[in-house]
Amino acid sequence: MAPALKKLKADAEQAAVLKALLFESCVSIVTIPLFSALSDRLGRRAVFLAGAIGSILFAFPLYAMVNTGSVLLLTLAVMIGQVFINLMYSPLAALLSEMFGTEVRYTGVSLGYQLAAVIGAGFTPLVATSLVAGTGGSSIPLSMMIVATSLIAILAIWRIGETRGRDLVHSSSL
Repeated sequence: MAPALKKLKADAEQAAVLKALLFESCVSIVTIPLFSALSDRLGRRAVFLAGAIGSILFAFPLYAMVNTGSVLLLTLAVMIGQVFINLMYSPLAALLSEMFGTEVRYTGVSLGYQLAAVIGAGFTPLVATSLVAGTGGSSIPLSMMIVATSLIAILAIWRIGETRGRDLVHSSSL
């Protein structure tokens, strides 16, 4: 294939992925306020657990859809996956705030969120890349990572318990 055609094909693939990410963002614009309101009615724990369980169930279909090479299936996969992420993300601000009493709330939430970002999200790309490279390009380790982290999230939210309706002045789960 001529270099110009290769570049054109690469640009088209990049544009398709960017469009998929645009649709994924549109899902968030709708679902984050919706799931936040839902967590006010049903509880933080129920909404979060729905997202974690959904992530476990969708971990393998996600990469099966992505690996087809179809732009439509890639777009659907990231949109569906984003729904499960948003189910966990939407109640998070309220959940974290409700875990701490007013005297330590800002410090507790900030430390917890920032440490989780550094430890959890900071090393994830490195670990994921290493796992895929170590298995010859298989996406199975990525699906297993989603399952493992979702199980950890389920255990953590189960340990924390429901925070909706807690007395915000005196509450502290520490």
